[in-house]
Amino acid sequence: HHMQWLASAKKSLPLFRKMSVQTAFTEGWGAYAEWLPSSLGLYRDPYSNVGRLGLELWRAARMVVDSGLHSQNWSREQAITYLLSNTEQSEDEVTLAVERSLVKPGEAAAASIGLLKIRALHSEAHAHIGEAFDLKEFHHVLLRNGPLPLDVLEAQVADWVEGLKRP
Repeated sequence: HHMQWLASAKKSLPLFRKMSVQTAFTEGWGAYAEWLPSSLGLYRDPYSNVGRLGLELWRAARMVVDSGLHSQNWSREQAITYLLSNTEQSEDEVTLAVERSLVKPGEAAAASIGLLKIRALHSEAHAHIGEAFDLKEFHHVLLRNGPLPLDVLEAQVADWVEGLKRP
């Protein structure tokens, strides 16, 4: 999240933008950053990827818990039991995640929605730009204006792609 902090610390952003919460962007960027080494083939073997896969499982299990708590009337204890049974997290971590879900409904889903959107933007930009696609520049486009609503982020990436396609 330090990259987002750097972007939101820009003096040119108005205070309301620095203070706004864009959970899908923020958590989505974090999940994207976890996924990126795998997409680049940086893991030497399947065992090197275990930590990232554990985080994906954790994110998925948190979505189950969030929907269980908020639409299926699960108790706090049911949610804790579910996470303990389906993840490798400690009881303290699980309890904290359930309590976080109780006060921030939808946060777990927002992370996955943000991840999926950023991955789609990555794939679409790469497909349109081809060999000229620059991952560093793509990341700059994503982060340069701080946390944004996903539709605004999508428009900025589309503008960047169009700008590169012009002669």
